[in-house]
Amino acid sequence: MFREGGCTRFVTQKLSWNKQNRFPHHSFTWEGIDGSTVVAHFPPVETYNSELTPAELTHASANFSDHAWSDRSLVPFGHGDGGGGPTSEMLERARLLADIAGLPQLTISSPGAFFEELEAELAKPGTPHWRASSTSRCIVGPSPPRHTRRWGTGAARSCCARWSSGRPLSANQPRP
Repeated sequence: MFREGGCTRFVTQKLSWNKQNRFPHHSFTWEGIDGSTVVAHFPPVETYNSELTPAELTHASANFSDHAWSDRSLVPFGHGDGGGGPTSEMLERARLLADIAGLPQLTISSPGAFFEELEAELAKPGTPHWRASSTSRCIVGPSPPRHTRRWGTGAARSCCARWSSGRPLSANQPRP
């Protein structure tokens, strides 16, 4: 579905919340059932609302499952889900913690720059290549109605295609 919409990169935090089994990688090439691939990253900080504290950075480094071939990961920070993004205090903390002995080196950069470096790493032999689907099993409650699931898939495909082509979403465009 990602490739059909023009997407070549995928990042999510939610699969790390799986209560049944731990996914074996944080960064990998993910091959779909149709044989197409995307570069995938699951940030090991395990939140999309990091405040860039030393404890969070230490957890992300200790939790990272791909140290054998990589030394980088994303740390989504700020107040997510419409909460206003990073604060000036978080940005100042990032500046202060950028190169402190005993903590992972911290650099503020764009997701695009991160993925360019990750793609170069994943092009090397011996890096993870996952063939199959993955699901999150921590969601509880009734499944959404069938028509909602179909709409969600179509909306995600449409949004992904528009984003990757640079066309803005219209004000009344459904969002996934």
